[in-house]
Amino acid sequence: HLKYFNKHLKETLTLRYFQHLALLVTEMFLDNLFNHKKALRSELNKFVTERNARHVQAKLVVEAANAPITVEADEILRSRGVVVIPDILANAGGVVVSYFEWVQGLASYFWTEQMVNSRLEEIMRGAYCSVRNIADTQRCDLRTAAYLLAVGRVAEATRVRGIFP
Repeated sequence: HLKYFNKHLKETLTLRYFQHLALLVTEMFLDNLFNHKKALRSELNKFVTERNARHVQAKLVVEAANAPITVEADEILRSRGVVVIPDILANAGGVVVSYFEWVQGLASYFWTEQMVNSRLEEIMRGAYCSVRNIADTQRCDLRTAAYLLAVGRVAEATRVRGIFP
């Protein structure tokens, strides 16, 4: 892919429309990224696959993108005892802060950065603890626990409020 990359760059003077860029990045940095012993942030979609999951040496993987780990790779990592912080949990902070912005706009009352960070930390810690508790009691991984929590909350809201047309 490096050969195609160099040709594309020479011809177009841009990285735009280079369809193999993710593969190139993966090939160039895979060894360095997978050799981390403590933690790995996977930031590309389908970055950890069945082909390379066995090379991950980290004990903790944080999904910093949407679906950076394939289902097959997730099973491999789980069987090796690697803890995966799923994307639904790892990326929730951005959604929470967007909600904070919306609330502040509605109220025309704006928070300081310290207030936002403090409230965000409180919510994210609570979310992690809730997911971790479910994982521990149900003896499942964090992704499954996060889904169990989410589905449970939707079911409870539907029970309390009923189905809206």
